[in-house]
Amino acid sequence: DDSAVSNKLMDEIDKMVKAINASYRVSRINFIWKKKIVENKEAMVSQLDGISKTISNLADDITTKKIDGKEINEKEELLKLLEQKKIQVKELNINKEKNGKIEIGIYINPCEDYNSTNLEIEECKSDKIKQIITKFYKQEFEVQLVDCSIQKATDICYFKYISKNKYKLQIGLAKAKKDGSPVSGDTTLKMKLQDGKQLIAISDGMGSGPNARKSSKIAVQMLKRLLISGFNKETSLDMINSSMCLNSEDDSYATLDIAIFDLYEGNVEFIKNRRHVDVIKNITLPAGILNNIELKISDRDIEENEILVMCSDGIAESNAEYENKELWLKYLLEQMETENVQKMADIILAEAIDNNYGIPKDDMTVIVCKIEKK
Repeated sequence: DDSAVSNKLMDEIDKMVKAINASYRVSRINFIWKKKIVENKEAMVSQLDGISKTISNLADDITTKKIDGKEINEKEELLKLLEQKKIQVKELNINKEKNGKIEIGIYINPCEDYNSTNLEIEECKSDKIKQIITKFYKQEFEVQLVDCSIQKATDICYFKYISKNKYKLQIGLAKAKKDGSPVSGDTTLKMKLQDGKQLIAISDGMGSGPNARKSSKIAVQMLKRLLISGFNKETSLDMINSSMCLNSEDDSYATLDIAIFDLYEGNVEFIKNRRHVDVIKNITLPAGILNNIELKISDRDIEENEILVMCSDGIAESNAEYENKELWLKYLLEQMETENVQKMADIILAEAIDNNYGIPKDDMTVIVCKIEKK
């Protein structure tokens, strides 16, 4: 009943509550940092494990690769044939993939008729060598790499040839950013891998705007650099995930959807039939949320004129009328009359925007790939 005593007690209680809250905040920050340190250590272990596996695989390739008598004779016969055509080969390497694809690397002396005064250069031997190899193996080859001694000011030329693909790929791309957003959070990638396969990827940054764009771009750039460096796709994705765990200061993540086309053997991981659409859906988490992720990879053989449609969530989930949100896209594709990949991509994007009365409610990206036999 004493107001003075009551006020004093309330003041003491307020001080106690503030002290408890302050202690809790400090304790919470310490707990978060300790947890972050543990996660960082686990992520680093995952990255080092990936590097270890790649080096081990490389060592296995070097130590266990055997060249049988047939391959030795093949190499000697090809060298003789090139010599008969007055092509002096300094070194020749032949590599045969499991799918039958052949890769040939040839080092030769530089063009002899080059004169720095009148800039006269004899015709490059790359096409002539390609014709000889094609006739020797009785299959079409293409030039994958030319290191010219004149262009690079070296004392040797290097040519790399690879079996010509049996299929070709047409690609259509359409994209739109979320209404009111300065930039799209989606990033795409198209690149040719060292073994000649074609990689198509879409990264969808969480949310929209500059932060989402930054996350998706980091994921795509890391994927590109790792694959160029010789890491396989599984190890690359593991390392991207762990790296984003290490560098994520806030809830900023990105998903990665990838399709790899083997245009020689005729194999791809995701595909759509001509008049029947298969919805290929994996339940995946964005890169960087968990240290350990389980990759789900589906391979399928290619048939002529089959089409693959890859899209970000903004496209797939644009129609709220369906409980299974991808079904509207399945039905649209089955009814579509054109097979022009760019027209298909434009139609899908336009329909996705129309699903929200002409306003893109999320970043939208769609890639349409058509596989044709050469």
